[in-house]
Amino acid sequence: IEKTISTYLENAGSRWDSIFEGIKIVIEGAHTSSGPLAKQAFSALGAKTFLLHGDVEPVRGEHTADPSIKQNLVSLYREMEDKEAHMGIAFDLDGDRGAIVLRTEDGEFVDLPPDKIGQVLIPFLMNVGGYNETDKPLYIRDCLSTDAILDQAGKSGVTMETTDAGYVFLKKREKERLAE
Repeated sequence: IEKTISTYLENAGSRWDSIFEGIKIVIEGAHTSSGPLAKQAFSALGAKTFLLHGDVEPVRGEHTADPSIKQNLVSLYREMEDKEAHMGIAFDLDGDRGAIVLRTEDGEFVDLPPDKIGQVLIPFLMNVGGYNETDKPLYIRDCLSTDAILDQAGKSGVTMETTDAGYVFLKKREKERLAE
């Protein structure tokens, strides 16, 4: 095992550092650390990256950093058109949910919101990722997820738990903290 890991690590850089070569990606950072981190990661994989709203700022009150709402992706679409990008990525405020936007050959945008990504990942992780070998596979979803995730978990034999995590929880907790 040790030799296999060592060999993998020695060759990983040469195999992965150009996997996105020739691909243009626009990243909607939503003034969070997720944007700059994604830019760095995709650039390291060979992509030409463009970062929107990459300056990290504290967020208070209303915001447009919910990638499951199509209207919040308008500036990403525009930048993808301007840069002739193949792909876009948008994050929510704490980076635990993101949407992937792809462009068709006709220039149309295809959105893969967070729940759709989760719906694809559950069977993939069960069938390819080895989760089906665990005694009790568990998928934890954010309280903002739709029931489509629950349905997919049921079809895949996965136990689903819901947590009040993410920005909604943090905003509530901040209010409580300030009231103390």
